[in-house]
Amino acid sequence: MSARGPIAALAVSSALSLAACHLFEDRDDSTPADHEAELDPADYAEQVDAKLRRISACRDIVASVIVESWERYADQVDDEGKPARKREGVYLRGINSNVFRSCRRVLEAAKTPPQMPKIEAEVTNVVEAGSRYAELTRELATYLEQEGWRDDGWETLSALDPQLRQTHGRWAAADDELQRAIDQRHIENDSILLGVLERRRSSLEVASRRVMIRARPLVRCMTGAARSEGPVETCANRYAAFDEAVASFDETYARDPGAASKVFWMQTFAKDVEEFHELANAFQRRLTQRKPRSSDVQELTDLYSSLVRDAETLDFDFP
Repeated sequence: MSARGPIAALAVSSALSLAACHLFEDRDDSTPADHEAELDPADYAEQVDAKLRRISACRDIVASVIVESWERYADQVDDEGKPARKREGVYLRGINSNVFRSCRRVLEAAKTPPQMPKIEAEVTNVVEAGSRYAELTRELATYLEQEGWRDDGWETLSALDPQLRQTHGRWAAADDELQRAIDQRHIENDSILLGVLERRRSSLEVASRRVMIRARPLVRCMTGAARSEGPVETCANRYAAFDEAVASFDETYARDPGAASKVFWMQTFAKDVEEFHELANAFQRRLTQRKPRSSDVQELTDLYSSLVRDAETLDFDFP
């Protein structure tokens, strides 16, 4: 073994020792239960990551539907609760309660370790506010389908409008708090997780996971900058970290195509990494020039959601 081998092993061992202190110290989120404190820090880091990814996935499903619904509504209804373009009228699909199914499953499994009471409380807030918003969209959709506006001159829309705006605001605030809580826990865990993966997993799996770890904060930054009322943030540092992770993945993927071909869904994942990288690059350039359009943000989040699904489908032990 080269001198580098023992040094790298020592570095990982030291990192995990520090991880034990960090992961199990008192935090705003939770104090680990006794059985969690007995876990190997490496196992604990992987469990934290798995649970965070499940929570993020449920959050992304809810957010994509509500954001699309609200943008459609805000485009068609003015601030006084009247159709913005009377000749066109208003069209809005009601949001089905099944949109919140994955988040409800997350909450049902709240007692499953590792416990994250703060994050799970934020999930509850998102589901409650989002469900109420969804109820209002279904009520409005029924009114529009039955053409009730012909009889009341859009009075029902005007009555529902303040409730829709207030409830959407509650959901948006809860969603923001949930994202902040998830991101903070990832910041605590991700560097430890990468050290664990480098010791336990193949170089291709590590490179794949690093891409996703760098993609998440990039998307958060880009979508936040695009919707911000203040100065546009360029997200340059986050993009540079993601760009570096993609370069490492591409190199690892090309180095051993035979090994890559044995990983279930890897070819699709690699194609989506390339496509998302190109889109993120264009989005980053756009941020330095002007505020992106809502359609640009939707395209970015849709492709990111597809990439997340690909990453969750990867199976490095197949068959």
